[in-house]
Amino acid sequence: GPYEEERVPIAWQKANIGFIIAGHYYFIPVCLPDNNQPIDAGTVRAQIAAVLSSNADKSPAQLHPLARLKRSALANIRDQLDPTLVQELNTFRQTPILINFDVHPGRRPLAQIRQAERGIGHHPLTLFDTGETMVFDQSHIFFDGSWGAALAEMITNEALSWAVYLCKLPAAQPARSRPHSPTFTFSPNDW
Repeated sequence: GPYEEERVPIAWQKANIGFIIAGHYYFIPVCLPDNNQPIDAGTVRAQIAAVLSSNADKSPAQLHPLARLKRSALANIRDQLDPTLVQELNTFRQTPILINFDVHPGRRPLAQIRQAERGIGHHPLTLFDTGETMVFDQSHIFFDGSWGAALAEMITNEALSWAVYLCKLPAAQPARSRPHSPTFTFSPNDW
């Protein structure tokens, strides 16, 4: 429809968890492509360590202007964008949770925090780090209000459990390759 609000289940074998570091988007599949088994915490830690151990080889994505567009407007211009860019943007359709690890001052109003890099179009649940707490921002595409609130509580409780466990482990060694990071290249016509 004009607002792209039709709910379509995501096969867990195709789902991603996304994160943003220094304005760069990264996507980690929730399962291994070769055997469809859930990815383990050690692999995730190694991929994040790979991102943190070296600088990105490209400019930050700068998708935040697209987050200000109405979904209907984004749907209307999608056919006019470069097909490679559209394919990269479609990654968000398979990414229900996105974590922005770039620290945003927590004293700012939510409307300002939300203007940072985040999901676009299908707006996944986006978590923003304020250095003191996490801000949960959601649209109703992936999660409705009550399910979103329940999910936020589950994520918070699960994160606390994992934090206790992970702080006891030795530092993660960087993986040989970094997680998938689209370039999101816009031509002047696209803008």
